[in-house]
Amino acid sequence: MIANYLVHQIELEFIKQPIRLPEIIEDTARDYQVQRIPQYAIELATTFHQFYRNCKVLTANKNLREARIALVSVTKIVLKNTLSLMGISASERM
Repeated sequence: MIANYLVHQIELEFIKQPIRLPEIIEDTARDYQVQRIPQYAIELATTFHQFYRNCKVLTANKNLREARIALVSVTKIVLKNTLSLMGISASERM
C-alpha cells in the first residue's frame, strides 16, 4: 500500500488535505459560506508547498518515489477541481 511509505510528519499532515474537499463542498452548499472554497485552496497549496520543500519526491527508493508522486498527482486533481469550482482554469504547465 502506498500510504505505508509516507511516514514523514509533513506527509501525514498533507495526506489529510485532499480528502477534505467533499466536506468543504457539502458545507458550502449547505450554508453558502463560499469563502471556504478559496480558503481550502490556499490551505492545500500551502501544505503542498511545505510537503514539497521538506520531502524529496524523486528519491532513489522506488516505492517512496511512487507514493510521493501519487500524492502529488492527487493534489493536482483536487486543486484543479477546487479552482474549477471557483470558475478558474488551471494551467497544465508552469
